[in-house]
Amino acid sequence: MTPVITLARHRWWLLPPLLVGTALSVVFFVVSLDRDLWLAWSRVVPFGLWPGFNDIWITLLHLRQADIGADPLSDPTSEFAYPRAVLGLRHFGIHTLPAEWLGLIQGICFTVAAVLVLRPTTWRRAVASSLFLAMPAILLGFERGNLDLALFALCAAAAWSWSRAKGAPGLVLPLAFMVGGAVLKLYPLFGLLAGVCAESSGRRKYWLLGTAVVCAYCYLIRADLVLIAGKIPVMTVASWGCLVFFARLEGHLQRLHADSWLAAVNWEIVALGAYGVAAVAAALCGRQMASRFRAVQWTGLETAYFWVGGGICCGCFAGSNFVYRWVFAFLTLPLLLRGARAGDLVVATWARVCIGALMVGLAAKFSLGSVAFVVVQTANWIFICGLIAGAVALRLSADVPQTSVTVKSSEEELDPRVAGVPAMKAG
Repeated sequence: MTPVITLARHRWWLLPPLLVGTALSVVFFVVSLDRDLWLAWSRVVPFGLWPGFNDIWITLLHLRQADIGADPLSDPTSEFAYPRAVLGLRHFGIHTLPAEWLGLIQGICFTVAAVLVLRPTTWRRAVASSLFLAMPAILLGFERGNLDLALFALCAAAAWSWSRAKGAPGLVLPLAFMVGGAVLKLYPLFGLLAGVCAESSGRRKYWLLGTAVVCAYCYLIRADLVLIAGKIPVMTVASWGCLVFFARLEGHLQRLHADSWLAAVNWEIVALGAYGVAAVAAALCGRQMASRFRAVQWTGLETAYFWVGGGICCGCFAGSNFVYRWVFAFLTLPLLLRGARAGDLVVATWARVCIGALMVGLAAKFSLGSVAFVVVQTANWIFICGLIAGAVALRLSADVPQTSVTVKSSEEELDPRVAGVPAMKAG
């Protein structure tokens, strides 16, 4: 009984990040109710938009428009840039709810999901988890009330249920979560593709089926995707992705060297090509690290989180996305934190570099000077390439029986019921 009692005592460290995330949600909720208060608040949070919880407010407005027969997606002046499936939410009466209350509820639900993923069991991890939730990139997600916060919880639930799937029937739930998320926003498709890469041949067909369903869905709404793409420009402020660096470089060349042939280059193609080269280089590094990964006993939940979160982050990085989408990087942290404590120097260095690069990306403010911008973008590229290298190493190491066990997490040391959880075989 002693280990279980000790574990229960350590679970008190879940409270600090829970309180921080809840407090942030409440603050944004209070501010969203009073325009005068928001005007004062906007001096402290310059990225704030009115009305508060702006993304939810806009979505509810478009749901109400669709409810009276309008088509906000086809309207070029409308800010609605989601698949039409989102408009179907009006049939549940969501458009009748106040945006402020929806923003508050979503923020709290995201906080609970994030803390359950991070699971701090020491004061250091409790402080780190609290800091992660208060990073500028995540604050933007809280302030806008973006749907990504809800999808994070959905993807976390998918990874959790995946790690516990004993056979093919057990895959129904995680696949349903991921496919459902991809219907609302397309990028959970990359989590499905990660499952295709991670699974063994016997179970891969189910992930391929889920991927095929989403691809067929994308084909059916291809006309809508063109409309969505036209409403989402490549940005170099409050965004990340391989296009961001090259878009800013293109703008610089057009301003100062408009007559140069470099100004006429298709920088989107260059960006995707550069990402492809970097991904191949990272994969080769991962092959070299595979033997080191075999010395670490990753748990099934850690690897499931890593595949889903890493797949979404790496897939979204192929374009340009707002920084609040970094919330999906939280799913990679449990495995990275275990790796940082590994006895093998190569694995520990890989994990620590990834965590450090992620923190730079999360902590960056939204308007950056040239030098700071290059530093932040370099950190983002390092993190994404680190995830690719880790995924390749994890996949290859799963094909060979593990020969040793390294450092256990504090929770596993305390609770023998958790310590025996086998690593989810990635292959």
